Amino acid sequence: YYRRSQAAFEQIGAAVLAATATHNIGEILCDQGYFEEARADLSAALEIWRSAAYPGASMATANLGRLAARTGHFVGAEALLAEAKDEFGRIGAESAVVDVEMREVERRVLMGEGAAALELATAVRGRAEQPVQQAFLDQMIGWARAQLDDFDAARAAFYASLRTAQ
Repeated sequence: YYRRSQAAFEQIGAAVLAATATHNIGEILCDQGYFEEARADLSAALEIWRSAAYPGASMATANLGRLAARTGHFVGAEALLAEAKDEFGRIGAESAVVDVEMREVERRVLMGEGAAALELATAVRGRAEQPVQQAFLDQMIGWARAQLDDFDAARAAFYASLRTAQ
């Protein structure tokens, strides 16, 4: 679907919309573990969005940060996520700030920093308004609790994530 949308938008010269489709494909590829393909799509979207001064460009930066974390490049991930968070904060996009902070929680979990991940996830969870954000954060709280050997609390957080996702 997104590839057809991307092609249609390119055909009519709607570069920003084509970049949105490209970005969405990159995000899916990242979730599926196709990191190099994801990096190419996310980077292409970011380049187009930046050239168009599109305010959502920082989401591509955030997703490149997520990709960096998932491939073990934690310092680079931290810098990309901080850049995206600062930009979204500057324009007052609170839900997007929460999205970026979710990616930072994931980075901390992937680094094995359960206590730091739990602290941030708990703080962000209180500001998360969208069910998908809440479910993701509950899942990250579960992983952080498991890293801290608190398996009963981890199980409860995973169940909370499932309930929210349903």
